[in-house]
Amino acid sequence: MSILLLELRGHWTLNRTIWPPHLFIYDDLLTYRKRRWFIVKEITISYNQIAQATLHSGILFSHLEIVTTGTDDIIIRYISTKLGKKAKKILDQKLYHAHAKLHPEVELDQSK
Repeated sequence: MSILLLELRGHWTLNRTIWPPHLFIYDDLLTYRKRRWFIVKEITISYNQIAQATLHSGILFSHLEIVTTGTDDIIIRYISTKLGKKAKKILDQKLYHAHAKLHPEVELDQSK
C-alpha cells in the first residue's frame, strides 16, 4: 500500500477554476487529478516514467512542471513556494533512486 508523502493543490482563484488540479506524491508513484464540469482526468505515473521535474519559483507562488516519457505532462500552477520546494526535493530523491535502479554501476574486477 502506498504512503502519501505530500499533496499539492493549485490555488483555485488564480487557476480560475472551482476545481484546481491536485498532485498526490506517494512513496512509489504520483497521482495527478484534474476535474472539469463533467470530466475527471486522473493520471497515475511511476517514478521511472518521469523524465524531469522543474520548479519555477516566485515570491509567493510557484509552478511545478513534470515531464513524463508518455504523452501527458503535468503542470501544477500557483502552489505555495514552500510546498513547491518540498515537493521538488522529494521528487528529486525519488527520481534519483528510480533511475539509479535502471542503470546499475558496473563493478570493476580489480583482483588481477
